[in-house]
Order: sequence, then structure tokens, then C-alpha cells
Amino acid sequence: AFLASLSVGENIALPLRERGRLSEFDIVRKVEDALEAVGLAGEADKMPGELSGGMLKRASLARALVRNADIMLYDEPTSALDPVTARQVNALIAETNRKRGITSIVVTHDLAAALGYADRIMMLKDGRIRALAAPGEFAKSPDEAVKEFLEASFHEKIG
Repeated sequence: AFLASLSVGENIALPLRERGRLSEFDIVRKVEDALEAVGLAGEADKMPGELSGGMLKRASLARALVRNADIMLYDEPTSALDPVTARQVNALIAETNRKRGITSIVVTHDLAAALGYADRIMMLKDGRIRALAAPGEFAKSPDEAVKEFLEASFHEKIG
């Protein structure tokens, strides 16, 4: 969540300012670089309320990127987005992983997207791991819960 009283750039800079280890010049540069990386160059001075839902998701990613984390956790990153914007956000996550070598853990119900960009997929049901496999193997899982989820996701009978 962004603080409504701060600009997008100020929101993204918050974790850097809280650490207090960088000069203001370096903070501004890192914020600009992160916004450019997510396709929001020039949007630092806008207020969060001026951005669309997809732009806010990308700005959230920029805020995480400024910290140079090795691992990113995305919790339903495309929820409440239209299919076109969701595809763009998913592509941005995949591109970020490739370019920065970041390990991403994506919690999602968008199985079609996960099958397209994941290295491995884990399905949990009732607190238990039902499947953990590469996308191709996951799609062939004999587990009934996995089959049911695949069928519901793709509206067709599996196996």
C-alpha cells in the first residue's frame, strides 16, 4: 500500500530513507532507475491516486526493486487487474527475474500465467503440498487436487 500523502517517488524512496545509508542524490537515482525498469519513467511526482491499478502494481514492484533484494514474494500480484494488464504485470515479473537474477515466489490462483513463467510450481491444499514440479510435469500430475485445479482453470477435462 502506498501512503496517499506522498508522491509515488517518495513512496518508493521510503525504504531507502529509513535505512539512512544513501545520499539524497543516490536515492533519487535509484528511484528513477526502478521506475524506468517497470515502465513508469517520469511518474515519480504523481500521487498514488493518479495511477491506474496496473500502474500501482508496477510502482509497488519498483519500491521492492530499490532495495536490491535477492528474493521477492508476490502475493496475488495480478488480483483485480484486467487480463491485458495482468499479462503485462506477469511479463514484468518474469523479465525482472531474468535481468536481475532474483528468486521470486509468486502466490497466485492464475495457473495459466504460472505455467507460462514459473520454473517450478507448488500446489498447496489443506496446508499440505500436493505437487511440486516443473510446469510441464505439474500439468501431467496424477494428483486429483491438481487435476481438479487444472480443469477448473482451463475449463476442460484433464486425463
